[in-house]
Amino acid sequence: MTIRAVIDRIVDGDRVVLLVEEQKKEFTVRQEQLPTAAEEGTWLLLTVEDEQIVEMTIDTKMTNRMEAKVGATLKRLRQKSNGSRFKRKD
Repeated sequence: MTIRAVIDRIVDGDRVVLLVEEQKKEFTVRQEQLPTAAEEGTWLLLTVEDEQIVEMTIDTKMTNRMEAKVGATLKRLRQKSNGSRFKRKD
């Protein structure tokens, strides 16, 4: 079965947490098992058999789509910002 997952975080420098939103699952793998250019926020296509990941490839299309979506959201939020309502005490 092929499923989509995102690299959520890297723990202790060598463990990587993958989130599978469709199934509300989480996998933990070693960092050296990831494709070469993978980093936090990268989307992957996982081939899973008997609850074990047997293959991982980068889903470039989904990664680019999500980066664009996040960038657009940040831009919109920055445009709405009128600065902080809290003033510094000097």
